[in-house]
Amino acid sequence: MGMSASQARFLQLTARQSNAEYEAQRISHERLRLSDEMTALSNEYNDKMSNRKMVYSYNDGQGIKSVDISYKNYMNIMNQQADIANADKKRYLVSSSGSK
Repeated sequence: MGMSASQARFLQLTARQSNAEYEAQRISHERLRLSDEMTALSNEYNDKMSNRKMVYSYNDGQGIKSVDISYKNYMNIMNQQADIANADKKRYLVSSSGSK
């Protein structure tokens, strides 16, 4: 009876160990899957952010005009405004959050 009890105990411990190893492997696999998803989402976000095009829109009295914002165009606009003293008439580059 003592020998069969130790064999049963040994089998029970082996089953517990196998279950613990399986759970650890399952958690590791889940972490890898989440990491892959996060990498894919990050790549998609970076691709979309790098493809943005900034446009400056204004009304010249004849209608709304749009100009692509490049460094050269931006500096031309800023140089034209250097002579304007009234801050209400100056144009600013404003982000979508409203900050200048």
